[in-house]
Amino acid sequence: MKKFGMEYMYSKMFKYKNGENIRVSTKEQAEQILNQFDFKSFKEHSIYNTFSLVSEDNLKALIEFYKTLNGKINKSGGLFINNNVIITNFTGYLNQEIEKTKANK
Repeated sequence: MKKFGMEYMYSKMFKYKNGENIRVSTKEQAEQILNQFDFKSFKEHSIYNTFSLVSEDNLKALIEFYKTLNGKINKSGGLFINNNVIITNFTGYLNQEIEKTKANK
């Protein structure tokens, strides 16, 4: 999740305006936003809630599947079972923090 968050933050570091890329935040600001993110609370509220409608048997099957891959689907990337609600909640939080950072410049 942190890796996805950093990649998302990097994608938001520049804005295309008047024919050029303009830096709107630094790597340090991006890392600070992620370091302040409460992953435990997010897991308890967003992720658990998202999977609350999945049967216990299906959750166990997903966990076993994930374990058999050692968390990776290929050499270069990890496997994260996602859902639009999880991604929307996470990127929504990151976007709010990015806007706060811009406002404090």
